[in-house]
Parts: sequence; structure tokens; C-alpha cells
Amino acid sequence: MRPTAGLAVAVSLVLLASLPGHGQSPSPPSKPDGGSGVASPPGGPPTQPAPIRIGALLPLTGPATWYGTEMRRGLELAIAELGRPLRPERRDARPSDASAPGAPPSGVAPPTGVESDAPDEPPGARVPLALEALDVDPLNPRQAVQRFAQLASRPLAVVFTASATPTLAIHQEAAARDVLVIHQGIVTPRLPAGSRGLIHTRPPLGMRVEALADLVHERGLARAAIVTAGDDLGRTIRAVAVPRWRQAGASVVLEASLSPDTPDLAVRLRELVRLAPDAVLLGFHDIELGEVARALREAGYGGLLLVLDDDRVARLTAGAALDGALIVSDAFVPAPDSRGARFAARYRKRFGSDPSRYAASAYEALAIVVAGIQATRGPGGEVPSGTRLRESLLARAAFPSLYGEQVALRADGVLARALALFTVTRGELSFVRYLSPPRRAAGSTPGVTRLEPA
Repeated sequence: MRPTAGLAVAVSLVLLASLPGHGQSPSPPSKPDGGSGVASPPGGPPTQPAPIRIGALLPLTGPATWYGTEMRRGLELAIAELGRPLRPERRDARPSDASAPGAPPSGVAPPTGVESDAPDEPPGARVPLALEALDVDPLNPRQAVQRFAQLASRPLAVVFTASATPTLAIHQEAAARDVLVIHQGIVTPRLPAGSRGLIHTRPPLGMRVEALADLVHERGLARAAIVTAGDDLGRTIRAVAVPRWRQAGASVVLEASLSPDTPDLAVRLRELVRLAPDAVLLGFHDIELGEVARALREAGYGGLLLVLDDDRVARLTAGAALDGALIVSDAFVPAPDSRGARFAARYRKRFGSDPSRYAASAYEALAIVVAGIQATRGPGGEVPSGTRLRESLLARAAFPSLYGEQVALRADGVLARALALFTVTRGELSFVRYLSPPRRAAGSTPGVTRLEPA
């Protein structure tokens, strides 16, 4: 039985994170008597700076526990690794020897991804970080507001959320308190577009459609068709795909709004087959995607299918109809001998399972946030405002990414990174490669900044 919505599970981890300083001197050496060298109040023990708190509102009980737990684990691992002293080294330096001070336990690759994410400056004073994760039902906005008020009762740097409903519920209050919200769920039209108080860790639908359009151009496909549902999803796909594909030199021979229960579905699909497009983009999800793909094959189309849903339900429904299709998604696939592979090995050692996209994105986003905190915190270690933190992240051109290449914060709040390209073989996904995020010059589209490194 599912626990009541009022049940809360709080997970608090307080770990010291040593981050590169911005013009600060390293922490003073320990005193001969074992003291830390930190100034002490008269008659009292040495004072320590207050922790910079990282909040998280995640589903930690109920049906959504699985992805809430993955997100929490990604955050936990990031804080645990950022808690180790970072040695100043060039970004192209080889991993340090495992016997060096501060190295991870034997058998675990050094966290070179975390070290590379940090600015190339000497280590600064130790900065306490605290992760406080509270359980929130993903469909209970009132509970989300209550939990956020609990977190925000003390200074808070950022708060991570897992889905659109809690994000929308706390958005205004977080903005009023100048707390940056890191949204880890799907980017939907429900969320305020271009909000300065939101950062999105998952790529929006439009970005994946643009990646498909670039793929069409790369493969020299001259004629394409688009078949979508008549909902917001379909309208978004058509609005992005048609101009982008035409800009890439492809002719859109057909735009059709259909559904599996359209009375004349077979007739309309046969009309599409007669046009003989080089590729067909199917803008559907789950069971609908599988049903339309099967109907299109039954109508006689043998060309390339392009889809945006990597869920197994669609492939089970489609049977052999999706074999050979190309899928663009935000899945995490650790390439051999890469930053992502080293992260996956450390995650597996700590938690006993492979990391999902939810864990990888949470880890990467927190590593980026910590770099911003390091760049904006004051000499007293006070919590930076959400506005200052966001500006700091926008000012940096790019960060190393677990997904390959780099990740950059766009002006619309999206963390733009590489997307995974799969093909379907006998109903199973086969990873092909990562696709670079669509690169557009600054100013070409409102709300989009240059993604190339400066």
C-alpha cells in the first residue's frame, strides 16, 4: 500500500567539500597541538563556517521511488567526491596515482571528471556542503510547498526537483527568496519559459527534434515526412522540425496529424507511402508509437523511421516494425575509457548498480552548481543568491560532461549537452554514438546562447 502523502523521509548528508578558491589563500596548516588554525572565540572551540545547503524535493516513497532514489544517489556521490581535496593540475593531466594523498580507495578510478569540472586554480578554504533531501509526492503541489518552506527556513543555495508539478508549485516562492531551482524532470509547456529562477537538466523536446534534423542533413536525406498526434507534443514537433529541416536542405513532403484510432488511418498511410519519403518522423510515445509504426509498415513503407521515445513499451508494441529505426534520447551511455565510464564505475562500487540518466544528470548538475558556488561565494563562505549563481554559470562557456564533449547553460535555462543516438535491432536498443547538441550562433534564436567554448 502506498504511504500517505504526508509521510516525509528526510535524508541529510553533511560533507566537507574542498573547492578551488577565487583569489583566496589555502587553508592554514594544522597547529602543532592539533588545532585547525581557524580563529576561535574567547574560551570556545574553533568556529567553522556554516554549511552551504543543497536542497532536494524528490519522490523517495511510493511508485516514483525508483527515479527519486537515482537522483538522490547522484547528488550523494557528487557531494562525497567534491568533499575530497582537489589538487591543482592541468585539464589534460593524467589521473593521479592511487597512492597519492586524497586518492580514492584502491580499485576505483580517481574522480578526474570532478577535478576537470573545477576551475584551474589552487584549492581554497574548505567549504562545508550539506545535502538535505525531502520526500515529495510528484503529484502533490501542496506538499511540495510545505517541504520547500521547511528547506528554506534556513539559507539555501539551490533546490533540486524531480518533476513538473513540484517545480511549478515552488517556483514563485523560490524566486521570491532568490533560490535557484534545478528541475530534473521533463521540460513541459506548464513551466514558465525563460524563467531566470529555473535550470533544466533534461533536454527539451525541441532540442531532440533539432538533433534529428541535423542527422537528416548529415545523412543527405532529401525528402522527409512528419506524422504526429494532434496534441501539444505533435504541434511542438511540427513547429520545430519543419523549418529546421527545410533550413537543412530537406523537403518536407507531408505533415500529417493522425492517431492509431483515426478511421481512415490505413488510407492516409498508403498516401504517405506513395510519396516515397527517405525518412518518416513519428511524433508519438509509448503504445501509440508502436501502433503507428506497425500500421505504417503494414501500409508498405520500408524506409527509415525517426523516433524520440526510447521506452521499451513502444518497442514491445511495435514488434519488428521499429527495427532499423533511429532514436534520439537523453539516455546515459558511458563510453569506454571516458569520464562517464569512470563515473559509472564509482557509482556501481558505491551503490551496487549501474547509474541511469537520472543519476548521471543529477551528479553532473550538482558538479556544475558547485563550480558556480565556488566562483560566487563571499570571503565568509556565505550562501550565494540564486541570481548570482545563475549568472556565474552563464558566464562560463562550457563544462566537461559525463555524456561526452561539454555541457553549457543556455540563456533559456537548459543545460545543453550531447544526446544519445540508438538504432533498434530485433526490438533492442543498440547505441550508435552521441550527437553534439544543436549549435546555433548567439542571437540566431531568442533565448539561445552560443554553445561552443569561448
